[in-house]
Amino acid sequence: MTPRKNDYLYLINLLDDEDENVCAYAMRELMDHAEEAASYLAELQECPNELVRRRIHQLQTAILLRERRKRFAEYLNSRRFDPIAALIQSHLLWYDNDSVVVLQEAWRKFQLDFERSQVKTPAELGAFFREQGFTGTSESTLHPEHYCIGVVLDNRTGANSVLSLIAAVLARMADLPASVVRMENDFALLISEAQTAYEERLLLLPGADFKTLPVGAAHTPAELDDRDAVRFATLNLLSAAVNSDSFRYIFTLSSAISGVNEPWRMDFLPYPYSPSEEPGDEKGPEQTHRPR
Repeated sequence: MTPRKNDYLYLINLLDDEDENVCAYAMRELMDHAEEAASYLAELQECPNELVRRRIHQLQTAILLRERRKRFAEYLNSRRFDPIAALIQSHLLWYDNDSVVVLQEAWRKFQLDFERSQVKTPAELGAFFREQGFTGTSESTLHPEHYCIGVVLDNRTGANSVLSLIAAVLARMADLPASVVRMENDFALLISEAQTAYEERLLLLPGADFKTLPVGAAHTPAELDDRDAVRFATLNLLSAAVNSDSFRYIFTLSSAISGVNEPWRMDFLPYPYSPSEEPGDEKGPEQTHRPR
């Protein structure tokens, strides 16, 4: 048994200390060395001491969420950006008990259904979504599940912005150049009929039963790249977290979007979610509440 292992076991033994400050210190140290401590936490996660067991589970959940926040930020900054993989990571920030494998399988199944449909035109793409029973919802109707790809695929209901991004991915699979566009308070898919001699631009409207409309020469909708579309979906999850006054979700989502993992560096958040660094303030970095 190495001294390093002794250090971790000593900290784990402090998790049931009667002094809450001692317990908080132990949890903070274990979190700060999560990679090294993970195996020891796993060994003792079903120990007979109920309090230690519960706090180990809390630590393991916190470590998992930290990794997901880091992974989401990496996806957003990746050179080879995969919008579906990023939407899956965004989903996991809200539904933290869901499985990556299950979400990936749901997408693969949906992708196979699309491939079997042999879509070749924008009109056929709209017909595919209608046949699949999808319904688009306005961005002003703040339902977090409408921004989570797993629930969207299961319930066939999603925010217009998310459905537009999913449709863009499918359109490109059918060799149809496509991008998400924003029009005032709504979203749609700007898509080109590449098979024709004159490449006509069309709008596919999730909020209007996936109908297509021609884009006038004078009308140029504001295009979003895929990263911004995913950011928008995740920002709406953050709005839902603020609306529910949940610090855990507010911290998780805001740190994932910003790429910042430490609570005392979240000074861009509004009061009471942003810890103050003013001298003498009651909540300095060491006292900051850490989400589970």
